[in-house]
Amino acid sequence: MKAAAGRLDRAAAAVIWCRRTPLTVAVARLVGALGDPAIAYPATIVAGLLTPAGGRPGRQARLPPLAVLLLAAAIRRVGCELIARPRPPQPIRLVATDGHSLPSRHTTLAVLAAGAVMRAAGTPAAARLAGPAAVGAAVGTARVLLGAHWPGDVLAGLGVGLAGCWAAGRAAAGWSR
Repeated sequence: MKAAAGRLDRAAAAVIWCRRTPLTVAVARLVGALGDPAIAYPATIVAGLLTPAGGRPGRQARLPPLAVLLLAAAIRRVGCELIARPRPPQPIRLVATDGHSLPSRHTTLAVLAAGAVMRAAGTPAAARLAGPAAVGAAVGTARVLLGAHWPGDVLAGLGVGLAGCWAAGRAAAGWSR
């Protein structure tokens, strides 16, 4: 099973890599930056500060996005070290990378930051997972195109990020009562 998943991952990545052009690489660099910690952390902090609790700004509403981001980032880091999956080969990579590959940090952080921003913006609850999932898929695809990750890394990052968004929503609902 594991070998088959690895073959599927390599085949999917190869399809993406063979479609690289200067334009797609430039766009991937811009989109992929949305998951960079230097962007995702400040966006989440600002969103947490702007999120109302029960119709009014409050400390309880600020905690879920910030706490969930830190907790999910820690879970992702521990999982990454335990799994220790190697990244795509160095000649494929068009960006600097550090650490292991699974799950994708940029994808996880992009999903969490998008979720926090959407909550702060008052996005209807029904869209609070779809929006972050779309952002995460775009960032993750960009990271695969840039050779930083395998597609499976992105799927795992989406899972960690969406679980974090769900947990933040549940925590915010409980804390604002």
